[in-house]
Amino acid sequence: MSDRDSEQPIAEFQKIKIAYDRGKNNEALTATHGHFSEGFYRTLDAAIKKAPGVIEHVISLITASGGAEDRVDGTREVPLPMSTQAFSDVNEIYSILVYWTKAFAEQFNLQMPGPAARAWRNDRGTIVGLPTDISASDARYLTGVMTTWLGIHLENICELDPEDVTDFRDNLRYVFQTDARWPQQEKPRYSDMPCTNNGCNGKIAVYPPRNFGDSERIICETCGLHYEPDQYEELIIVFRQARIEMRQAQATTAHLMKKYQIAG
Repeated sequence: MSDRDSEQPIAEFQKIKIAYDRGKNNEALTATHGHFSEGFYRTLDAAIKKAPGVIEHVISLITASGGAEDRVDGTREVPLPMSTQAFSDVNEIYSILVYWTKAFAEQFNLQMPGPAARAWRNDRGTIVGLPTDISASDARYLTGVMTTWLGIHLENICELDPEDVTDFRDNLRYVFQTDARWPQQEKPRYSDMPCTNNGCNGKIAVYPPRNFGDSERIICETCGLHYEPDQYEELIIVFRQARIEMRQAQATTAHLMKKYQIAG
């Protein structure tokens, strides 16, 4: 074996970056997104994507219950009326998103999204939250503007100060806590890839995480096959690339047939 060959494993090992976050048993993880592991990144991504739907759902419950007429002092040590607790929950999520969108935009020297810049604040500059008369759809829209911005910049966010990003992750726990407090029927999205299990070709349902830190649940509705997230990601990349290549080949064939006037 040459010296160059013996050095290769060392060089490959040196390329591995240890993540700032740790595994469930405090084991070291590989950093795949900035300072953080794949699991950490997916948790952030899932919480960001979940927030608009959670806020829309909770606001719709407030509307259905008759609004906010029963609001009381939130410092009392008694269960809060539904609309008070619900408003508290959605305003907490909204405030978290405004705070971190503004903080990250300033670090990147970028213009922050309108809802973050124009968020309702009190005389001390503290973020109050959403207007009390806002509709569920408008609340989802305002939240979605910020979460879309955060999603676009999430990879770069993971390159920032690890302590700040970890605080951001911990704050986003409230999205899942609120979702658990005001449960809604799970609605999966469906993969554009059919099931790959022995020619099953069934529809693959992708369910959102149930709890903070959980992964999506990916299940074929026909044969019941459960896909691991990493396995699914690899398969969907290959599937989409193959589909692009097939469409390109079809377009080329159609062009040549037209050019040379070949009947189909």
